Amino acid sequence: MKKDHVLKDFFSYPIHFADFMNALFFDGHDIIHPSDLHSLDSREIFIGDFLSKERTHDVIMMWERKDFQAILILEAQSSVVATLTGREDILEKMKGEEGTVEMYSFWKDAEKSGMEKGKQQGKLSVVLIQLKKLLGKLTPDLEMKIVNSKEETLDSIIIHIFEIHNEEDVLKWL
Repeated sequence: MKKDHVLKDFFSYPIHFADFMNALFFDGHDIIHPSDLHSLDSREIFIGDFLSKERTHDVIMMWERKDFQAILILEAQSSVVATLTGREDILEKMKGEEGTVEMYSFWKDAEKSGMEKGKQQGKLSVVLIQLKKLLGKLTPDLEMKIVNSKEETLDSIIIHIFEIHNEEDVLKWL
């Protein structure tokens, strides 16, 4: 798979293109609407004051509104996505063999990491809710210890929740 093929396909959808442009240029405000975007052939020849030669681009969209038209061009470079997402591992992988990279695998890894973080946050939330229900208000020190606990520690508290009657009992499992 060519390294930027996945990104080109992704941004060829007006909804993704609009979301990205709104985030990049309009601080996330919904200025560019997907219904106002129309794909243009990336091999179009533009002759005008600034562009006068044939160029190929990853994604070209015409942004049409009642009062104006604008041509928006996106070069979907993996290095840009790596920078925006803070994923330096993408840049390292890109330096590998013949300029190819499996972007799909990076997205799957990111998804897996997000799922793991979500699972950890879910366990933390359950532990805090249950302990507050059992003990009432937790001391800030105990709550901070729980928040900074590893997943295995949270699992232990969840398993032994019926054995907890006070903060000292919680500290046994921390």
